[in-house]
Amino acid sequence: MRPADWPLTTPSDIDRLTILLDRPPVGEFVVIRRRIDGDIAVISTFPIIGADLPMPTLFWLVDPALTKSISTLESRGIITWVRQNVPIEAIEESHSRYRTLRDSLIPPDYEGPRPYGGVAGTRIGFKCLHAHMAWHLAGGDDPVVKRVIEEHPALGEELEGLAPAILPHSLSAGAY
Repeated sequence: MRPADWPLTTPSDIDRLTILLDRPPVGEFVVIRRRIDGDIAVISTFPIIGADLPMPTLFWLVDPALTKSISTLESRGIITWVRQNVPIEAIEESHSRYRTLRDSLIPPDYEGPRPYGGVAGTRIGFKCLHAHMAWHLAGGDDPVVKRVIEEHPALGEELEGLAPAILPHSLSAGAY
């Protein structure tokens, strides 16, 4: 159920993602963001895998260095800090835009189970900086990531190693 405008994934992308995940990827994906050296940084999966498996997470951060940096921030309490320093209304608005984009990729005649929630399936609030970073890097203009980068500028400097987003038309052109 890959949207027609999504580019086909290359065998080398599948091989690389298999290494990054330490397992073969499940379902179809497209590379959304790469490092300047060409390595995969962010992927997007379709919201329905196979015939009827809903996938609430649309964007996935797979860059090892960024993943490690964010894991370090999470281990040092960034989730609590975000809950205290980013207005819940801004987080909820980001969830709403994410949900709208994800749901727009599901064919109108699809009758199976649907994904739920906002960023990474979150129903309310904030729980995962990795997912918010992937959304932000895909063009989601995420307020959580923006605020975290203000507080931790070194994280913003790490993003300078990324090439511009490569978005299929269905994920760009004001879709969200």
